[in-house]
Parts: sequence; structure tokens; C-alpha cells
Amino acid sequence: MSLDATDATPTTAPALPGTLPDELRTELIAFRRDLHMHPELGNCEFRTTAAIKARLEQAGLEPRVLPSGTGLICDIGPRDGVAPLLALRADIDGLPIPDTKTVDYRSTVADRAHACGHDVHTTVVLGAGLVLAQLAREGRLARPVRLLFQPAEEVLPGGAADAIEAG
Repeated sequence: MSLDATDATPTTAPALPGTLPDELRTELIAFRRDLHMHPELGNCEFRTTAAIKARLEQAGLEPRVLPSGTGLICDIGPRDGVAPLLALRADIDGLPIPDTKTVDYRSTVADRAHACGHDVHTTVVLGAGLVLAQLAREGRLARPVRLLFQPAEEVLPGGAADAIEAG
């Protein structure tokens, strides 16, 4: 709320650029819980990659799956060679451990869990990408952004090399 100087009555402040709409917030909570229920180990994140790719494409973006078949890169906004590219990275793999949580959305895969937050990291970068895509459509994105959804963060040699090799 803010005060209008002319009559000192409360008015509603305009939404800030990139404010998360309630509908998107609800969608992202459901997305994260779905990821949590279906953890995939490093280099096997096919379902996770497909879900991220589908949502980014629904937003009008053009994600590129890494050559390994899991993980992806997605650019938002035009690159002019002047403005620096900002990158947001998320790790997408789960761990080979049982999920001992007692929540409705606990892992449905035996001895697999998102126990170190990769489901959250993935959802946060996806959500940021969706908001940034909207800002880009409105001409309000100050610089290009690259989303990196890295596979196999928990294994060696890891998926970072695949992401780097893909650009």
C-alpha cells in the first residue's frame, strides 16, 4: 500500500516488474512437489528434463537439451554482443538414498530422493525464467539471460562438463 499525496488515502501500489502471480506460484509449488516425488539420478534425468523443456516451450522459449540427453540450456532475450549475458544455474539430479519425509509429496521411487534441494533449485530457476520471459516479451529485460539446468551434479565427472561443452 502507498499513500496518494493528494488525499492521504491508501492506494494499491503497482506490481513490481517480475512479481510472481499467484497462479504461477501455485503452479511452481506443484512442479516442485512433482519433481520431489520423481527423483532421478545423475545422467538419468530424462523425465525432469522433459518437464522443464515442456514448460519453457509453453512460455514461448526455445530450450536446448544437452547432447547427453539430460539437462538443458535456454536463452531469454536477444544477445547484442554488448550487454553481458547473465546465467542462472540449477542442478536437477536426485540422490541414491531413501526419502524419509512424511509429506504427501515424498519420493515415489525406492531409494531415491531429492534430499539436498535440487528440486527447489530447479523450480526456482524455472520460475525465474518464466518471469524473465514475460519481461522480455514486454521489452523490459535489461540483458540476456541463460538458464542452465545441469544434470549429474552429484556424480563424477558430473554434468558440468556437458553444460560447458554445450555452450
